[in-house]
Amino acid sequence: MKFKVLTYSIWLNVLLFALVILTYSKASKSLAGYQRVIVANEQLNVKYSDVLDINGRIVGQNQVLELKNQELEALIPELHKDIKALQVKPSRVESVSASSFSSHTNVRTVLRDSTVFDTVLVKHFSYEDEFCQIEGFAVNDTQHLNISYQDTLIQTVYRGKRKKPWLWIFSPRQLEQRVALKNPDATINYSQHIQILQ
Repeated sequence: MKFKVLTYSIWLNVLLFALVILTYSKASKSLAGYQRVIVANEQLNVKYSDVLDINGRIVGQNQVLELKNQELEALIPELHKDIKALQVKPSRVESVSASSFSSHTNVRTVLRDSTVFDTVLVKHFSYEDEFCQIEGFAVNDTQHLNISYQDTLIQTVYRGKRKKPWLWIFSPRQLEQRVALKNPDATINYSQHIQILQ
């Protein structure tokens, strides 16, 4: 009888210990997820910094967010909708990036007089460089423009600064991204890279 009570007591203690371990594991995962969302929310409000590359061009840099699909949908629903619009299952996405840029180029070109259909006076012009091509003509008081712009967005995600530099090699490096455009006149307004955790 005492042996049975001792056996039940041991099994009950083992089950309670296993329950405590499982509860602690789930609580620590929930805490890590909560902290990750807090950091991601803070990073969404931080502007990226400008860094000069080896050629003196301005390159944008910011921290890479690490989110789960549900967290991405809650924090940035527009980006989650964009993933679905691309006909990609969000559960299969490894990472997603969004960038915005603008370019401003001053163009000076000579208007040439031409005659169309032997009666209509037309002023024609064209401009072309490595990134932009503009063709146009003016008929009376109306301007007609054809504008083409092409550029290359270069993005790299890498392990950058340490999260806690004072811990030296024991502190893991955080993911950062750098984004640059080939056009020196273009400016990146916004760039965000999100690593999707499974």
